[in-house]
Amino acid sequence: MARLSQLSKNDSVAILGSGFGYYGYLKALLKYKNFKIIIQKNRAHKFQNVSNEKKIQLETYKNIINLFKYLIIAKRPIDQKKIIEEVIQINKNKVLFLEKPLCENPKKSLKILNLLIKHNITFRINYIFLYTNWFKQLKRMGYSKKTKISLKWNFTNKDTNSWKFKKIYGGGIIRYYGIQIIAILSILGFNKCIKSKVTKNKNKKYSWYAIFKNNNNGLFEVFFYLNNNIENNFQILVNNNSKIKMHNPFTNKKNNYYKDNRIIFLRKHLNDETYINKKSHLKIVKLWNQVEIKNKEINA
Repeated sequence: MARLSQLSKNDSVAILGSGFGYYGYLKALLKYKNFKIIIQKNRAHKFQNVSNEKKIQLETYKNIINLFKYLIIAKRPIDQKKIIEEVIQINKNKVLFLEKPLCENPKKSLKILNLLIKHNITFRINYIFLYTNWFKQLKRMGYSKKTKISLKWNFTNKDTNSWKFKKIYGGGIIRYYGIQIIAILSILGFNKCIKSKVTKNKNKKYSWYAIFKNNNNGLFEVFFYLNNNIENNFQILVNNNSKIKMHNPFTNKKNNYYKDNRIIFLRKHLNDETYINKKSHLKIVKLWNQVEIKNKEINA
C-alpha cells in the first residue's frame, strides 16, 4: 500500500475538491517536502494564496485525471462516484485517496467498491476515527457477552444548508457523520445492527440512536446528537462506567474545529502502513447497508 511519505521529489499528488481538499488535505500535504502538489486550475481561487507556493502546480481537470498517479478526491459522495468511474475508464494505474462515504448510498458504494477491487486499483477511504487513541483502546479490549459499550457524541454544525445534511448527495446524520462510527464498529466486530432510529425536527435538530451486536452478544450503543443545543462533547462508557471523555472525537480542546484538529489524524491516514484490507472495506459498507435497512426516521 502506497504511503505519501515514501514519495520522491519527482512524484506529484493531485487534489480534486476545494472544501476539505483545501482546509484538510492541502494543509496536510504542505507539511511534506518531497513531492509536488497539483490543484485544479479553475478551482485555484478557492485555495486562497497557496497557489503561490513553489511546490504547487495548477492543471486542468483532464490532465489531472490522465497524467497523475496519486489522486486525492475530496468531493461530495455523488461527485466522487462519477470521478472514480471516469478514472477506471481512462487510467487504471492510480493510487486513490477517497473520502467517506464512498458514494451517496450503500448500494452504489458496494458497486463502486467491487469495481475498484476488480480492476486492482489501490485506494484508501478516509475513515479517520481509526487513527484516534480512543479507538486503539477499544481495539485492545476483550468483548464478552456481558460487555456493553456506549458512545455518546454531541456535535454542532449550523451550516444546515450544506450538502452534508442532504441524503440525496450522500449527506445526513448517518451517511456523512455516522459512517465513521459504522466503520469502527465493523472493525471491532460489531457486525450486526439490531436497531437504528433517526429523529429530526423542524429546527434541523437531529439525533441517531442505534444498537449493534458482535458474535459474543456484546452490545454497542450509539447516541449521536446533532445541533441539539448541547455543548460539544464525546464520551465512551463501558458497562455504564465512563472511560473516555473529550470535547470532540479528536481533541479535548474547545476550539470547535477552527484550527482543524483532524490534520494530524489525516496525515496518519495518508501514511498508514497497516491500512485496512479490501475485505474490511466490504464489511463496512455491508454494515452500513444493514443500518439503512433497519433505520426508522421520525419527524418530531
